[in-house]
Amino acid sequence: MRLGADSWLFFKVAEKDDAAMRLLKEVEHGKHRLIVSVLSFGEIKVGMYRVGKPELAEEAITNFVAIPNVEIVSVDLEVVDEAARRKHSLGLSFVDSLILATALIRGSEVFVTGDSDFNIVEKQGIIVVREPESIVE
Repeated sequence: MRLGADSWLFFKVAEKDDAAMRLLKEVEHGKHRLIVSVLSFGEIKVGMYRVGKPELAEEAITNFVAIPNVEIVSVDLEVVDEAARRKHSLGLSFVDSLILATALIRGSEVFVTGDSDFNIVEKQGIIVVREPESIVE
């Protein structure tokens, strides 16, 4: 299954959340393809700087990049256009809109997050939104 990932997932992995870790294992073994906006790595860095541990961000990013079946996507004009439309209609932050747009453009079937800001996305029928525990076997 093609999964779009919100930055929230990476913070759960950093916390060693069981379901998030199992989901990454399933990605690594080819059960899923994980679509990740490069902006999520920026959010990880900001979060780690905030708590005084920037070295953890570098380690986490290096580890994610090495996982098979993870597609890291840069922002381009198509993503910006889609994000602007989604921000306008959904009321998400622009960064969240860019991350969501990346997942949608890359054909994700499910958007992985526990961030309640994205509840409206599923309510409007745009994409299924799930936390890792409802995806992993």
